Amino acid sequence: MAFKLISSLSLLLFFAYAIKRMIFSTRKPNSINRLRKENQFRSKAKESYSNFLMLDPDHDIKMETWNNEHELREKADIHRARLNKFGSSRLNGEILYMDKSGLIYKISSTNTRMYL
Repeated sequence: MAFKLISSLSLLLFFAYAIKRMIFSTRKPNSINRLRKENQFRSKAKESYSNFLMLDPDHDIKMETWNNEHELREKADIHRARLNKFGSSRLNGEILYMDKSGLIYKISSTNTRMYL
């Protein structure tokens, strides 16, 4: 009698423990989900940085040799948009200007326009 009581009690505790594990288990996200979340974060960060650059033409856009073609095109598009919107834009440390006819120039050390 005592053996049946102990075995049924242990079986009941085992099932209670198994149910508790199923309900309250904390599953770690698999690597694919983590990678997707990281990519979403990176794309949001890039988008917010692009928007930040679009708002002020005095922020420098740096075009580096290790940038891939897509990044270079995106930076060039931001630069052109800032030239059209504000009339000036800073690219690689130089301020470039656009006049009313659409020509792009920079100002030399002698305060003369150097058209590009």
